[in-house]
Formats: sequence, C-alpha cells, structure tokens
Amino acid sequence: MKSLSISVSNLDCALCVPIIKKSLSKVRGVQEVRTAVMLNRVIVDYDPGEADVTEIRMAVEKAGFKALYVSERG
Repeated sequence: MKSLSISVSNLDCALCVPIIKKSLSKVRGVQEVRTAVMLNRVIVDYDPGEADVTEIRMAVEKAGFKALYVSERG
C-alpha cells in the first residue's frame, strides 16, 4: 500500500469532497480517500500494483479539479 498527497487548487468547500471521492473510487486499486479542504489536499491510499500516480491524478482532473502537486508518502 502506498499513499499520495495531492495539492488541489480548487478544492475549496465541503461540497467538493463527494465529487472528488466518487471519481477516485472508480480507479482500480484506490483503497481510501481522505480530504483536508482547509489545506486543499487529498490523500489517496492505493495499491501500486493496480493503480499508478498518473491514473489517480487524471481522476482528480476528470472530476473538474486541478492537481497541482503530487507527492508520494510511505
């Protein structure tokens, strides 16, 4: 299991959370999605054998958000 921390420019309210979670839940291998709206950040736990950083970033952007910075954690 790996984690990504994604800085999202327009994640600015609680109404955005279900939209981004729904999009990320469609990516095979994504296990958990946590959001910190006040920090404009999404944390994604995923199986690197099933998903990759590019897929996860694209899911964020497909939901209508701008993924500015992605860093791997753990």
